[in-house]
Amino acid sequence: MRKWLWILLLVVCPILLIGCATIISGRTQKVSVTTTPSDAVITVNNMVQKSPAIFTLDRTFPAYQVKIEKEGYRTIELTLKRGINGWVFGNIVFGGIIGLVIDICDGSVYKFSPSEIEQSLVPEGKDGVVLKVK
Repeated sequence: MRKWLWILLLVVCPILLIGCATIISGRTQKVSVTTTPSDAVITVNNMVQKSPAIFTLDRTFPAYQVKIEKEGYRTIELTLKRGINGWVFGNIVFGGIIGLVIDICDGSVYKFSPSEIEQSLVPEGKDGVVLKVK
């Protein structure tokens, strides 16, 4: 009888220790940045890549600063802000309070917006900045 109890605990406990947003979305979020023209230098906080780029962001941070630079073009700066991840509401049905606490502790309760940035760079001396976010 005790053997079945241990097996049950080993199966059920991990399920109870995971929230819906953690299972579906994870603790990090990928944000893609593309520019026209390509090969712009993209800085997200201290991470630097050339476009097109994909950044893996920790959901526990409240915001990320994005800077897009290319010689001969205007520098563009924007902020990725976090909002509520819709999957966290799955805890009402499946995860309960324990799942909600897990999601809050590991940051899965949040998501960054926008998750895709498509930026047309404007040559220096010209007007108009076109930003397309998804």
